[in-house]
Amino acid sequence: MTEGTEQLRCGLVGYLAAPGYAEMFARAGFAELVAYARTRPRPRELPAAIPASAVAVVVGVVGAVAHGRERIAAYRGVGVDEVVLVPAATAGDPAGAATLRALSPG
Repeated sequence: MTEGTEQLRCGLVGYLAAPGYAEMFARAGFAELVAYARTRPRPRELPAAIPASAVAVVVGVVGAVAHGRERIAAYRGVGVDEVVLVPAATAGDPAGAATLRALSPG
């Protein structure tokens, strides 16, 4: 798992049991994970249970720049007017600046 994916995966913890978000994760195929999150596991246990696929499928754009552009175009293709990029900051891309430059529309 990449450093960025790990950071995003840990960022999902607060959303897995939250109303609205939990249903979104369940519809995406992570109902068992949502049920587990609702049991209030210990703080270190829940992040360890979140598969990297939950990041890529539900809320993240993870991968090469071309893949990122394709995912953003897909969001726009279904009527999303605004796509907000919040990049993972990694040792190789502090503050996500390179990611933002690579995926900026202009």
